[in-house]
Amino acid sequence: MAKYVIVKPKIEYMSSKSLTSMGHFRLVIIGGSGDLSLRKLIPSLYACNLEGHLGDGTIHALGRKSFTDTEFCDLICERNEHMDRNSDFFHRLKYHQFDAMNNQDYVKLRDELPDANTTIFYFSTAPDLFHIIAEGIAQCGLVDENTRIVLEKPLGDSYDSSVSLSDSIEKHIEPSKIYRIDHYLGKESVQNLMVLRFANAVIEPLWNRNYIDHVQITVAETVGVEGRAGYYDRYGALRDIIQNHMLQLLCLIAMEPPADDKPESILAEKVQVLRSLKPLKGAAARRDTVRAQYASSKSKSKGYTEEIGVAKGTQTETFVAMKMQIENWRWAGVPFYIRTGKCMERRLSEVVIQFKEVPHWTLNVPKKNRKANRIVIRLQPDESIQLLMQIKQPGPKSLELKQVPLDLYYADSIDARLPDAYERLLLDVIEGNSTLFMHREEVELAWKWCDGVLDAWQEDSMPMYSYPAGTWGPEEADILIAKHKNSFWGYGQGGED
Repeated sequence: MAKYVIVKPKIEYMSSKSLTSMGHFRLVIIGGSGDLSLRKLIPSLYACNLEGHLGDGTIHALGRKSFTDTEFCDLICERNEHMDRNSDFFHRLKYHQFDAMNNQDYVKLRDELPDANTTIFYFSTAPDLFHIIAEGIAQCGLVDENTRIVLEKPLGDSYDSSVSLSDSIEKHIEPSKIYRIDHYLGKESVQNLMVLRFANAVIEPLWNRNYIDHVQITVAETVGVEGRAGYYDRYGALRDIIQNHMLQLLCLIAMEPPADDKPESILAEKVQVLRSLKPLKGAAARRDTVRAQYASSKSKSKGYTEEIGVAKGTQTETFVAMKMQIENWRWAGVPFYIRTGKCMERRLSEVVIQFKEVPHWTLNVPKKNRKANRIVIRLQPDESIQLLMQIKQPGPKSLELKQVPLDLYYADSIDARLPDAYERLLLDVIEGNSTLFMHREEVELAWKWCDGVLDAWQEDSMPMYSYPAGTWGPEEADILIAKHKNSFWGYGQGGED
């Protein structure tokens, strides 16, 4: 198998010296004893500390449960066996019992927190509490010109609710202080989408409707709702994955080259993509979307409707496939096929750029052996980039072609640890760099587009299909893409692993 190495600009974190020059900071995780904090946020900060990126900052975890600092640190190490309890990281970590509904707890917190030049509040709670927390920290004097607020998704469940949520927070917090996080944007492989396009002269001239036949984006999970039925049954795959992760990926793939790498320049180009998305409403949504729920199978004894906490007769989708179009000069006529689902055959996030065939075949080869070039960008797991090309099959007889990949596997080609997405994003907040965070306008445009699909699904004529857990989804998704003489790539559905 042929191999090549793309030399990408190394993305440097701030050094510990540069963070120290900012002065002391304090990072306050509200919901600090919750799953996200224990599983992602604190381990990511631990990794940043090991590499010397935290300067003299302090970390404060807030939760309703009663823990001493020692008990909380022990709990973290029990959940994360790779963390060394003797690390100096645990000297900078403090726990505070805190109830977001209790006004006195905000005053108590203000008195307990050490002085700092910069304060970051990470809202790792249910969104229903966001405006209450924003009001609480503002009224007790914990918000100043050097305060930053990080909001976790979901940021509403519709356009109207998203607007209402942002309005209620911005009554107390300046919009410029708000960082809306999407952890997908912190993944090295996602950031490499821009590097691949804008740092390689051989790529960008081909990145348009003249050379690209279609684009596929897949985000597949092997797990089901896993105890999150109450949340998931309210949101479903469209709200949970497509509205944020997948539309953000779409923007990075389809955006025009920004003037520079400043947050406002990148935002402007992403917004133009969202504004150019052709609406999927009414009959168009019913024609070009497929929704489904996973059913019991050999690999999983319970289907979605049998999961504990799922409402009887629910119409919540666990799988979505759709054909999307971007109405602008670069992408006119190029379909974008996206699919996402739970309980699928493999855990996989992947972007496939399918090029058109050569305009005229001068080689005398059977039609079935004529294949167009393809770029396969795997975001997770096993981050990689493959360029599939045609070569001559070795042999003395008739001319036969074989499609082979030129591979870049990050683990093989790059001598560096791939950091967790939250590591990069947390350091960016500390630095005050909003490039990899979503702006309010992006969130609301994405919701407005998704609302058109959701409204169409409310009509009785939109079926809810099913698929056996552990497969690649319902056959109707394959039919959707086959109508346009295409097929999904990968793992037994038109591709080669």
